[in-house]
Amino acid sequence: MSKEYSLLLVEDEKNILYGMKNVLACTLNRLSEVLTAENGKEALDVIEMAHPDMIITDLRMPEMDGIALVKEIRARQYTMPIIVLTAIADFQAIKSLIPYGIQNYILKPFSVEDILKETQAAVQKLDEAEKVEQVKKLMTEHPELLDQQEYHGKSELVFQAQTYIKEHLKEGTTLASLAEYLHVSKSYLSTLFKQEAGMTVMEYITCARMKEAKRLLLHTDMRVCEIYEEIGYQSDKYFIAVFKSIEGITPLAFRKKYQMNRMD
Repeated sequence: MSKEYSLLLVEDEKNILYGMKNVLACTLNRLSEVLTAENGKEALDVIEMAHPDMIITDLRMPEMDGIALVKEIRARQYTMPIIVLTAIADFQAIKSLIPYGIQNYILKPFSVEDILKETQAAVQKLDEAEKVEQVKKLMTEHPELLDQQEYHGKSELVFQAQTYIKEHLKEGTTLASLAEYLHVSKSYLSTLFKQEAGMTVMEYITCARMKEAKRLLLHTDMRVCEIYEEIGYQSDKYFIAVFKSIEGITPLAFRKKYQMNRMD
């Protein structure tokens, strides 16, 4: 049986607040409880008492706005998914929240479908977070099975992005397709990934492709014309050019050099 999660809605306009509550409570069977608060201060009290699994909050509210609320939630070491409701006029303010790991934002006026889509995405992230914790536990108990440096210090979103990239090299993953899979905007994913991984998404994809290409060159008899398709490139010439720019030699020269070293 799938796990159920609790949700906190924070919105100062009561008709929107209780409209969202009714829709979500009646539509999503993965919600065990839908809590409400009408401003940031009230929300913090609810969080301390009930520990909701995810939060949807408006940006503009009296007493404590959404920006201050998100920052305080993270300051208190809560890691639950947070979705922010905002008007287009406040779009720039969202950028200040990227370092605080918000899941995504929804522009007002929004539809029921927008709320349902992002809430379902939050549920999926919570499910995946449990899987991530299992992997981290495995890594701790059996460090020989995993590359610890790959996952150290990464958020769940970046962890999931890196895992997806490596498992779907042949499909030609792009920033757009990755953002769609993870249910986040391209700009948010791009900023967070660069911040945590120290490189762009496309640079990481290239590195992952080169790592797999070298493995195939050294440990299989696959030809270059087979390898470039296996790692998601559309042209052997482009693959060779990229490989040479990184390794300094062509794929065939790389294989020959390794074979000669092994013979020596």
